[in-house]
Amino acid sequence: MTATETSEVMAASQSASSERGVRRDVATLVTGAGGEVGHGLIAALHAAGRKDIIAIDIRALDDRQRALCRETYVGDICETALLGRLESMYEITEVYHLAALLSTRTEFVPETAHSVNVGGMFNLLRLAADQARSHGKRVRFMFPSSIAVYGLADLMTKKRAGAIGERRPHRVEAGDRGRRLDI
Repeated sequence: MTATETSEVMAASQSASSERGVRRDVATLVTGAGGEVGHGLIAALHAAGRKDIIAIDIRALDDRQRALCRETYVGDICETALLGRLESMYEITEVYHLAALLSTRTEFVPETAHSVNVGGMFNLLRLAADQARSHGKRVRFMFPSSIAVYGLADLMTKKRAGAIGERRPHRVEAGDRGRRLDI
């Protein structure tokens, strides 16, 4: 999002915020809303009667997806100004964090991947903690991490796991801790 676009979002949100007064509307935040999982999640939440969906993606959502949401924002989870504005506008009770750079892209831009996949997640965790303190209730934080985002712990674990595919689950021993990891 450019500085101009961010300023426009902030100006619009200040206007909407002042119309609402002090009380913030309850909202469910979905990041990475434009992806395959985001599309399915928003459709399922809407079908279940949820009308409080606030969606963020780095690209504009299509008209059909936007119609299922209360509000949509084009932005990056690394943009703390955007997240701060959302925090001031809404009482966020749930966060579905789906935004990430996948491994095929991260090989070429590892610093950017770390910024989005780790830094962006921490920005959202901070937002959830701030919201919980603000309204005195826990905020549900759903983070369906995947091996495609973070990879396996080390080369030996990767070799033991073999080829990872979407069609067959894998079970890998997590080192000497004795834990099993289904992937």
